[in-house]
Amino acid sequence: MEWLNGHAPAGSHVAALIAPWIVEIIGPVLLRPDIEPVAGSLPDFSVMKASQEPYYLMLILRGMEGESAEEIAYTKKRGLLEHKVSVDQVPILQIYRSGGSF
Repeated sequence: MEWLNGHAPAGSHVAALIAPWIVEIIGPVLLRPDIEPVAGSLPDFSVMKASQEPYYLMLILRGMEGESAEEIAYTKKRGLLEHKVSVDQVPILQIYRSGGSF
């Protein structure tokens, strides 16, 4: 969330595709007030892509995609990888951007 605070423009939206409750609970505390956590279900990808304000989609890489497999595959194919966090050279988080100005 620190990276988002430093790089996301005002009016951006943020969601986690795996464990979305992380953004819903911690987002309002750790994110700038002008970054909007997405509560509940994500909008359709066509809505996000057409949005003037970007959507940042966080992928917590844990080896299990579960019910989010389709959204993750689409995000990796259509989104722009903006940031990656690794520990001991193993990626644990990827942040993709959809919509807004590229």
